[in-house]
Amino acid sequence: MIGTWSTVISLAFLLGPVLGGPLTDLFGWRSVFLINLPLGGLALALGARFLTESADPDGSSPDPLGQVLAIAWISSLAYALIEVSAVALGVAAVTFALFIVVELRQAKPMFPIRLLGERGFGLVNLASFTTGFAAFGSFFLLSAFLQSTRGASPTEAGLQLLPYVLGATVGSTIAGRVVQRLGAKPPLLLGQALIAASLIGLSTVDAESAYPRVAVLSRDSGSASAPQGSPATPSRWAWCHHGSRGSRRRRSTRRGRRGPRSGSRCWD
Repeated sequence: MIGTWSTVISLAFLLGPVLGGPLTDLFGWRSVFLINLPLGGLALALGARFLTESADPDGSSPDPLGQVLAIAWISSLAYALIEVSAVALGVAAVTFALFIVVELRQAKPMFPIRLLGERGFGLVNLASFTTGFAAFGSFFLLSAFLQSTRGASPTEAGLQLLPYVLGATVGSTIAGRVVQRLGAKPPLLLGQALIAASLIGLSTVDAESAYPRVAVLSRDSGSASAPQGSPATPSRWAWCHHGSRGSRRRRSTRRGRRGPRSGSRCWD
């Protein structure tokens, strides 16, 4: 299941550059964002039609203040980094601090921050953060490099990024199977090492570098970065572990319950 999920995500990742380039060439860069409106509407319609409710009604509750603060600090931080704005950076810092305070006081927060204290959950999320910051950031820079430095059109740049997204697609599928056999740690550690090696290689690329060299390095970066999502998914274990605190009390009176709900077993 984890491998299938990763493959579907990678398929969207694959179609993005391939379709985004022609859309930008034909209709401008705004079309890349506008196309998400009908796609989102289609996803909502299909979800309402075919998905069945599986949430635990006691497991969550609305957290509007937390959601507003999350939007505020993330958007302020993004604006500060893009515009190099000290004011926006200050707003991001203040709203982030308020977000932490609010989430810690919520009985059922949008983001249960105390889960980060769980060793497995915290380390997996740290690995996911470093992957997103480094590898996916390099994907954006690589696209800008192909267009600004090498003179590729948006369509050409999208096609030249295919080694990256193909590597990500294959790597995600393989990583899901590896996680099922060996657990999350081996692919996480190997992936982080490969990401570091590929990014060091990409740092040596310049305008005179032959495209095959760029393609190989970007393929290696993609194949190492996208699979990190599969090992990160077993962070469900942390939620199970978190929820099992209450279940320990239930097990003392109701034998046979092996997990926090529905008799499921916690795993790592």
